[in-house]
Amino acid sequence: MSTTPNDGNAMEGTVPPADRDEIDSTEPTRLGPGHRSTNTEDKRQSSELQRFPIEPWRVAKYLGCIITGLVVGGAIANYSIYNIAPHPEHEVADVLKRFDLGHEPSIPAFYSAVVMLLAAATAAFLAVYDHGAQMRRRKSWLLLCFVLTLLAIDESVMFHEMGTSAMNRLGLSGSLHFSWVIPGSIFAAVAALAFSHLLFNLSWRTRLLFICSGVIFLSGAIGMEILGSMIVSSYESEAAAISSLAHVLSQAVEEALEMVGMGLFFCSLLDFIKLERISLWISTPPQVIGES
Repeated sequence: MSTTPNDGNAMEGTVPPADRDEIDSTEPTRLGPGHRSTNTEDKRQSSELQRFPIEPWRVAKYLGCIITGLVVGGAIANYSIYNIAPHPEHEVADVLKRFDLGHEPSIPAFYSAVVMLLAAATAAFLAVYDHGAQMRRRKSWLLLCFVLTLLAIDESVMFHEMGTSAMNRLGLSGSLHFSWVIPGSIFAAVAALAFSHLLFNLSWRTRLLFICSGVIFLSGAIGMEILGSMIVSSYESEAAAISSLAHVLSQAVEEALEMVGMGLFFCSLLDFIKLERISLWISTPPQVIGES
């Protein structure tokens, strides 16, 4: 290293080894590869946004864990309300209803509405950033966003219950005891027809995932609802049927299929974004080391 004598002319020389404690702590320290070299560089690197890419199937794992907890806890709550609590209107039963799969509003219903809204937001995102297939998919994404938003609202405020009350006046029984499956099936058929154009403009992978998620969701929403109607019709009263283990299990399977179907659909949208090489990530605000 160089020293500067009193006359101001620089000359080469040697300096006795300095004690480590006397070294200025602000002096840059050169480190080996893989280490940050200066405090300034530390501040610069830490001030950059930290980006965390969204991995579709990692999201699917998290949703799977949540669904498992909700379904198991909901089934236990459902059985306890009618078979362990003193009566369904007891204070303990009122608390358990917030976890009951068949009760609305509840935590499972809230979860389903949130996932539907996330899927709707993703469809809206694609309506803006999906430029594939000569942009023919844009209107379909907007329509999908609208339909998913309606489903999320219905999941929260139960508009379908109004249709159920009207359909019950028909006096249907057996597999159509829960008669809302009739308008529900019509709605599903119309939706399938409306989105057929979108399906044909997707890759085979995304098309297959969309179809599988739709089949799983409808198997629960309509298929298991029909089975539930048959279980209720086989008992002397609806109250006795609802408290039965058979109905508790059928309702658990129904809600599980609906949650899995919608969760798979949401992850399929994320997977489509990744296949289209559209960047999507979560970022954290910058933090500068050394700032007070």
